[in-house]
Amino acid sequence: MVVAGGQVEGPIPGDPKECRRRAARCAELATTARNEQLGMTLVALSKSWMKLAIELENAQELVAKYPPESPHRRTCGAEDRVIAAA
Repeated sequence: MVVAGGQVEGPIPGDPKECRRRAARCAELATTARNEQLGMTLVALSKSWMKLAIELENAQELVAKYPPESPHRRTCGAEDRVIAAA
């Protein structure tokens, strides 16, 4: 979390539970916002945190399904790139 002075405090979220906790807090703050614009901004932040939680869960599922030692896991290499004709 960023606090006054631009310093980072607390854990940087990297797990879906933390993202959902932050989403809930933004939604809670939105209900008591001083004005409509602030409320809308907090609702948008809440949605962004929820989207991040879902994306993290999806990424974790893929890593679990295709661990680094899996023969089905591919890395991006030159042969995987598609170059569009100009």
